[in-house]
Amino acid sequence: MLDEILILEYTRFPIKKTALFKCDWFDPTLNIVTIVHQRYNIVEVNRRKRLSVYEPFILEMQAAQVYFCNYPSLKRDKVDWLVVCKVKARPLVDMPQVPEIRQEAFQDDVPEHLNIIDTEDILTRLNDVEGTLVDLDDDEESPEEETQIDSEEEEF
Repeated sequence: MLDEILILEYTRFPIKKTALFKCDWFDPTLNIVTIVHQRYNIVEVNRRKRLSVYEPFILEMQAAQVYFCNYPSLKRDKVDWLVVCKVKARPLVDMPQVPEIRQEAFQDDVPEHLNIIDTEDILTRLNDVEGTLVDLDDDEESPEEETQIDSEEEEF
C-alpha cells in the first residue's frame, strides 16, 4: 500500500527528477499469505500479514496501479482477506467540483439597423439593349415557351 511519494531532483545540468514510492508491502508468500487464481485472474492477500524485510521504496516505472476490495464471502474465514484488482492508469486528474452557475443566454430584441425593401419599386419591365421592350409576367412560364423565345431571338 502506498505511504508516500518522494521526488528526487538532481541539480547538476541537465536537471533530472525521479519519483520514489514508499510502500507498505503485503507478504507475497504464495498459497499461504497470497493466493493467485489463474483461472479467474484474481489475486488475494491477507491484510494482517506484512512483509518482514524492510524494502519500502520502488521506482515509478516499477509500480502498477491497483485497488483492494474486501473479499466477497459470507464466511467469517475470509474477513482478513482482500482481493487485488488491477486498474489501467489514466492520464486524467480529478478536478474539484465547482457549483454550476446558470446564466441565461443573451438575446438582443432590438436590431441595430433594418434592411427595408420596397417591393413597389421593383421593375416589371426590362429594356433590351437594342431598344425592344420586353414585359415580364409574375406567372411562371413553361420550359417550352422559354425554348421558343430563345430560338426566336437567335433568328434575329
